[in-house]
Amino acid sequence: MTDDAHRGDERRPTVEGLQRTLADFAAARSWQSSHTPKNPATALSVEASELVEIFQWLTPEESAGVMRDEAAAHRVRDEVADVSDAREAAGQQTATMPAASPSGRRSERKR
Repeated sequence: MTDDAHRGDERRPTVEGLQRTLADFAAARSWQSSHTPKNPATALSVEASELVEIFQWLTPEESAGVMRDEAAAHRVRDEVADVSDAREAAGQQTATMPAASPSGRRSERKR
């Protein structure tokens, strides 16, 4: 890790430092050119689908008990983590895009 990642407390990295380290890592590999808004949006959709797949054919009662089954609970936790990672990546990519309006909603609505 770079010195920036540990600015302040040497034992705990800062968020800003980690972000800089990751950005430097990606830049060194020229990954930014392949990260268009489409890619993280697609990744988010795929990861969310993998989470939904766990529950797809379960009854409401069965789905309520999924977390009691250790193997199923492990899959759910893994997929939730993947969705979270994909959401964060999508957010980082779209953070540099202008919003449609200050509220983030479409500026024109069909009536």
